[in-house]
Formats: sequence, C-alpha cells, structure tokens
Amino acid sequence: MTRAIAVGVSALASALAAWFVAASYLFVALGRLDIDQPWCAWWLYATDQPDAWTLLLLAVSAIIPLFVTGAVLTAVWRLIGTRLRRPLYGNSAWATDAEMRACGIRAGGTLF
Repeated sequence: MTRAIAVGVSALASALAAWFVAASYLFVALGRLDIDQPWCAWWLYATDQPDAWTLLLLAVSAIIPLFVTGAVLTAVWRLIGTRLRRPLYGNSAWATDAEMRACGIRAGGTLF
C-alpha cells in the first residue's frame, strides 16, 4: 500500500513539475520576455503582484498545457479502448470483409 502511495505522489509531483515548466515557457513566449530562468517565470510573475494583463497571460499560459494534456490523454484513452474492445464475431460470415480485417479475422483454412 505504501508503494502505491509513493508512486501516486511521485506521479503527481512529476505532473505538477511538467505543468509548471510548460506554463512558464508559454508565459515567456506569449509575453516575449527575455529572462535568465524561463522554467520558473510563471511562479516569479504570479507571486509579484501582477497587473491585469500579466494575470491574463498567466491564466492563458496555465490553461493551455492543461487542454493539451487533456486532449492527448483522451486520444490515448480512446485509442487503447478501441484496441481492447474489438468486436469478435462467432460466425465470420456475419461480418463484412472490412470488419473482418479490422478485427484480425483471416479467411484462411486454419483455426489459428
């Protein structure tokens, strides 16, 4: 149980660090900033009493990595789901040729 908790906490920390770096680089790119440490720019500007435009850039640069990550995870989830849940036909004569090819059913004379 403790190993699962450690793995979960490590995964969460890694995801947070990756988001932080992605948001910082996006903030630097959107704001056209030239700073020495672009990987921590988001935190530096967020904690320094930003004005309205800086808040807008901070919000946009924070949301974009979340949307991209969500889209990638959704695509991977759907790809894995379609691979694992292929329909299996007991009588292959019920399936069209395209369905048979999609499910890996061969029209050969062997069972395997």
